[in-house]
Amino acid sequence: MAFPIPNLGISGILFELLFNILFWGVFFFIFSMFAVQIYRSYKEKTINDRAEVSKAYSTVIGKRTYVRNLTTYYVTFESDNDDRREFQVSGDEYGLLAENDYGLLTYQGTRFVSFERM
Repeated sequence: MAFPIPNLGISGILFELLFNILFWGVFFFIFSMFAVQIYRSYKEKTINDRAEVSKAYSTVIGKRTYVRNLTTYYVTFESDNDDRREFQVSGDEYGLLAENDYGLLTYQGTRFVSFERM
């Protein structure tokens, strides 16, 4: 038994058309935002992997956190030549570092590798 197709009239057809355009537009917008974020993460990882590992004697000059669903930890270092860099670090590393700690900072591109106190 076939179901009859209702006669929607011109306003019903326009409503259905607008609904479909908006629904799929929002869907593709959200999907594209995820795709862009994945691409950016992949690009940053690739650039960091290709960068040389650098070392500099540095001082910890600041620490901060960013709290959403998860906590993200950041530490700012200032090298002997007054170059400042901020790195995302693990919670364990964040807890071990204190402001004014001096030591050898090792990093690769924008990726924190280690910090050895002197």
